[in-house]
Amino acid sequence: MVDHSPKHQSESISAYKWPTFFSELAQTFKGKPIMIEQGGDLLLDDPFIPTAPLNNITFKSGRKNKFVLTTSGDQSQTITIKQLTLVWAVRNNEGGIVAVELISETDEKVVIRFSNNQSAV
Repeated sequence: MVDHSPKHQSESISAYKWPTFFSELAQTFKGKPIMIEQGGDLLLDDPFIPTAPLNNITFKSGRKNKFVLTTSGDQSQTITIKQLTLVWAVRNNEGGIVAVELISETDEKVVIRFSNNQSAV
């Protein structure tokens, strides 16, 4: 899990909610700056340093549970996680999403961090 501090609340998102959760996340944060860390826990007390604006999130449920995130701009990138098994949402005290941690069946881990001043998802 990403953060255990009292100013953030973590919750596991049930797999049956993933399609809706990712769709709402993409709509809420499209075009807004995000920060991506692959392979480790992100300390949410560190300064928010965006890497690029979010372009899109897609999720295909089924046997492979494939998650794809794309960013735009000069530092655009595509993050793909196959066999997604666990999704944690980290919220601030107002209920807004500040980070999402994704973990695959092979223990691949990606943390996506959002600006703290966004609305709830």
